[in-house]
Amino acid sequence: MRKSKLPIYAGIITIIVFFFIGYITKSAVLKFKVSVSHTEIAFLPIVLGLLVWFISARVMKWNAGG
Repeated sequence: MRKSKLPIYAGIITIIVFFFIGYITKSAVLKFKVSVSHTEIAFLPIVLGLLVWFISARVMKWNAGG
């Protein structure tokens, strides 16, 4: 695995974990629900995943000296 892909994986895993927590706890803030008539997607896990992605990319860049 290349180090450049690590922030992407961290962000995606964060999104999946928060959607799973929302599914287990039935929390409307973290839930992803699909039905025949409509789809509901919570944006909090997506925002948190993007935040983890951005922060981890910056930390890796900072640690690399660039």
